[in-house]
Amino acid sequence: MVFKNEIEQEKVKWYSILIYFLYYLLFEYFTGQTPGKMITRSKVASLPDNKDYYFIRITLRTLMRFIPFDMLSYLFSYRGLHDRISKTTIIKL
Repeated sequence: MVFKNEIEQEKVKWYSILIYFLYYLLFEYFTGQTPGKMITRSKVASLPDNKDYYFIRITLRTLMRFIPFDMLSYLFSYRGLHDRISKTTIIKL
């Protein structure tokens, strides 16, 4: 709504996808937390508990969020598909 007159209607979808991707990627890579995780005092952690390939893991985790049935994966497991594939988990602080 803020850029309604500035951005062509066809491009809004692509800008939204880019902002969504960068939001998760940058917050989770640099701090391990998004604002929602900060409020709930939780953090993203790598399962092997080392920082090897951490950027790749967070990038993969963020890309997996675009899979439409990612939310449905919580019906069968306490970890979402984006956590299982990227070998990450959420820990309480």
